[in-house]
Amino acid sequence: VDGLANNDVQSVYVVGSGGSAEVYVATAGGLSISRDGGASWTNRTTTHGLGGNNTYDVFAFGTGSSARVFVSSLWGGFASSSDGGETFTARTNRHGLSDTGVRQISVTSSPSGGGEVWLTASGIGLSFAPWW
Repeated sequence: VDGLANNDVQSVYVVGSGGSAEVYVATAGGLSISRDGGASWTNRTTTHGLGGNNTYDVFAFGTGSSARVFVSSLWGGFASSSDGGETFTARTNRHGLSDTGVRQISVTSSPSGGGEVWLTASGIGLSFAPWW
C-alpha cells in the first residue's frame, strides 16, 4: 500500500468503518496511521518516541487526538500515546518489562475507566501493568 512506513505488515487495528475509519498498521519500518480509511498515511518512528521501528502489534482506544494508542516493537519494548499517536513514550526492561522483544498487546477496560496492559515478550514471558 502506498504511504505505509514499510510493506512488511505485522498487524492492523481499525476503529470505525469506511472513509472515516482510523487505521493503525504496525510495520517493520514503524507505525502507519490513517484517519481517512486508508486514503493517506502518517508514519511514526523512534523520532516520535517509539522504542523501535520494527513494530509488531498495535491497539487503540478512542479516535482522533484523544485516542490512546499502544504499540509493541521487536527489541524496542512497548510505547504508548495519549494524543492519538502524535507522540509516544517508550518503555523497556529498564521500566520493568520482562524483555524488550515485545510481541503482543492486550488491553482491558477503557482509558476513562482505567485498565491494564498485558504484553508478551519474546521467549521471556509476560508483563503486566496498569495504564502507563
